[in-house]
Amino acid sequence: MVGARVDVELATPAEPGDAAAVGCALAPGRWFDAASARPRPRPAHAVWAATDPRGYGGAHARGRAHVHLGRGNTALTRPVVLADGLGHGPADHPVAALTGDGPLDALLDSGRDLVLVGFAERHTHVQANAGVLLDVLDQVRREARGPLVVGGVGVGGLMARYALSLLEHEGADHAAAAYLSVDTPHDGAWAPLVLQQLAYYFERFPAGAATAELLRGPAAQQVFAAWVRDAKYSGPVAAPLRRAFLADLRRVGDFPRRPRLIGLSSGRGDGTGPELTAGAPAFAWSLGGLARAVVRFQPSGGTDAPIGVVSALSELRRLTTTGVPAYDTAPGGTAEFFGQAADALGAAIPDAHRATCFVPSTSAAALGDDDPHTPVGDRTGPFHAFRCASTNLPHGRLDDAQVSWLLDELP
Repeated sequence: MVGARVDVELATPAEPGDAAAVGCALAPGRWFDAASARPRPRPAHAVWAATDPRGYGGAHARGRAHVHLGRGNTALTRPVVLADGLGHGPADHPVAALTGDGPLDALLDSGRDLVLVGFAERHTHVQANAGVLLDVLDQVRREARGPLVVGGVGVGGLMARYALSLLEHEGADHAAAAYLSVDTPHDGAWAPLVLQQLAYYFERFPAGAATAELLRGPAAQQVFAAWVRDAKYSGPVAAPLRRAFLADLRRVGDFPRRPRLIGLSSGRGDGTGPELTAGAPAFAWSLGGLARAVVRFQPSGGTDAPIGVVSALSELRRLTTTGVPAYDTAPGGTAEFFGQAADALGAAIPDAHRATCFVPSTSAAALGDDDPHTPVGDRTGPFHAFRCASTNLPHGRLDDAQVSWLLDELP
């Protein structure tokens, strides 16, 4: 997205008014939570504490690994290590980004063990949490029998990609026979710019603070294909932290070279996205004469294309983008970001408008395409084997055919 930008026009300045009334209209809750149906809690054979032994940015990230033994196993056998994805703070499940129980049950029933890695701060630097994963891998290698599979769901796949590449770059043996990427945003994830601006607009109120904190977290800056720093920001949408992270990935080899690379997308591979209209209104909100907003799906490119209008206390802001693709309507793993924002504001929204693309199928396949609507088709990118879903599913969810395919592809 060379030259892509967002612009905020302040049409009229704010006047003194009842700001507290506007803040009270915002319901508690965090936007940009991509997991729609987390796996059920299951008893763990063991729980390991893990800490990044190297440290990153002067801090040592922390996490925990939940070990689940597969059918008939009494010791760690053919383990599949999966890292969790993006979120704010700790997860309520070790792999919160994986939606549904089918893949986990199938892996355990096949006699493989699961090591599910969660993090104390999912929103910190990807490299920092990759260090936690390295600590877990040290213990897995000491205890495991049989081939090792290392990967992650969503951003967790980036952590595993970086961790394995780093070990290879340093000449160390990671012992991984396969790298597994589940709906991982290798070419970036999409958080609608209009919702980012709206979230920052409400961060002055307690109910909106956590969402803004997630957006400003290092992981969001490193992962989102387009990012803005505050509600009044106008300028390029490429985050400096993302550029730095991609350069760090290239430094260590980009992708691990030794293991078999297996990838899956939660979206379709034929270029068909959600049945939505780029640039059309997603929902509207009003609070009497105090405040109102019109929120639009991302338009397809264009110059100064409108994405929304926000008005409160007589202040009117018009939001536009230039050169940004229509990510919301692209095929890929979906997330209910528009639904979460509408719910927080108490606004009515059609069911069909709640979920839009979060991780484009082209991004999960690491194809490097500028247009997220481009069909994946038979292309596998850097992967030895890659498979899309039969329809656009919630981020991290796999259909039955993908689960069967995965079991056949694993060593």
